[in-house]
Amino acid sequence: MTVYAFPQSPRQMGSAAQFRPADDALLDASHRAETGPVLRLLGNQLLALDDERRPLDEGRTVLEALTSELQEAALRTAVVATWANMIASPTPSEPIIPIPRERPTAPPLYLPLARWQASTGLSKSVLHAVDLFFRNLTAPKRSIDELELDAAGLDLDRAVMLHGLLIADHWRASARDAQTALAAVLPHVRRGLHERYTLSARLLTGILQSAASGETPCINEAGELKRPELPQRRSSSRKYLGEDVILKVSASGPMTGSDETVLYTAHAVNISIGGLGIIRVPHMPIGAHVEVFMPSGRSLGGMIAWHNEDAAGIRWKHELPRSDPLVADMS
Repeated sequence: MTVYAFPQSPRQMGSAAQFRPADDALLDASHRAETGPVLRLLGNQLLALDDERRPLDEGRTVLEALTSELQEAALRTAVVATWANMIASPTPSEPIIPIPRERPTAPPLYLPLARWQASTGLSKSVLHAVDLFFRNLTAPKRSIDELELDAAGLDLDRAVMLHGLLIADHWRASARDAQTALAAVLPHVRRGLHERYTLSARLLTGILQSAASGETPCINEAGELKRPELPQRRSSSRKYLGEDVILKVSASGPMTGSDETVLYTAHAVNISIGGLGIIRVPHMPIGAHVEVFMPSGRSLGGMIAWHNEDAAGIRWKHELPRSDPLVADMS
């Protein structure tokens, strides 16, 4: 059995020496305070992880999760509002564009305001704007449900004549609520997150303003609904994790100076069928092979897809099925 001593800070993890075989003395409680958490590996199996971990940067993690979920919901709102504006117009398109399947929902991390405030330091007024946006989605979503019920009993054209104007009013209001929520969070996003979140917020604001005014910003040249691409682009929906993982990275040259396997601790922010978003990691070369040990005991293989400061993205070697427990409850 080999025992590896974890450094206590990502800034200590800059060379091949960051994980070194430790003798039995390192297991002594008197030495653990100096060497940090201890991981025991037997082959590829994760056997035990010391409970002594450095405090999580929970504020940044939760802010990023909140911002990602808010921007995704705002984008879906703009798409549905665009569709609503089309069916409410005096000369709706023929045939009527199908009802959008992707509608905004409250995120998995949607917690009481007190928890958001404690984790992120956001003011009550900011959190109120976010809370109001998600709470006010109930009536707009119900209006589409009623349209679908009448369309099943009558037909879509007649159902649109009955519900079109009311649906458009609801979703224009939701677009305005989304604008307000994005504007409230934006100052914190500028200070605490990558610039791509700020650029996405600005682009979304313009799209939402257009939709709230009765226009159709999410229609392509063929007259079809299309999600605009944002700087903070997601190839697939993300699920917030907020837990520590272990990375076993097979790297060479740029990172270690020689072919070898190196171990890192990281904090997993979100997961999708295509990959994993992590923070608090040192530089790792793009393309390096990595095995991720989850707290549940599972291990997943992939490669480093991108790296920026202390954040990185891992692309799975094989996409996870949508029924996989790690991603199954995503909307």
